[in-house]
This record gives sequence, structure tokens and C-alpha cells, in this order.
Amino acid sequence: METIFNQSIENRQVIDMIYLSEGKHWSQRSVRVIKNHPDAVLAYCLQKRSVRTFLKKNIYSADIQRRNKRNRTDAS
Repeated sequence: METIFNQSIENRQVIDMIYLSEGKHWSQRSVRVIKNHPDAVLAYCLQKRSVRTFLKKNIYSADIQRRNKRNRTDAS
């Protein structure tokens, strides 16, 4: 996941992640990482429209957001 966090910072890419909140609720977030700390990630959360801190121990998956297929146009 470190590579994904760093790639988000360097290329200003949005990542999708699955996260377990402090209240023990699962959530899926789309974020752009601002800073990668040893134990946490500082990121702009697109859902909450604010900067949030996510503990790495509570991030269960993260991947670069793929383009939505509905936004593509077919050449044929």
C-alpha cells in the first residue's frame, strides 16, 4: 500500500480504500493522499470534502481509482 499512497501524492491521483473507522464501522472512501506518515495517512476525503487522518492499521485495502466505464466513448 505504501507504493499506492506515494503514487497518489506524486501524481495527485485519487485512491479508493476500505477503512475501519474508530466506531468500528466499515466505509469505502475516495481520497487524495497529502502526506504519508509512518502510522497514518493524511488525505483529502472526497466524500466528507475535508482533510482527514486515516490510521494505516485500519486501512484494509487501497488502490488507484480507475476511470468510470460510463465516461468512456466507443470509437465504433
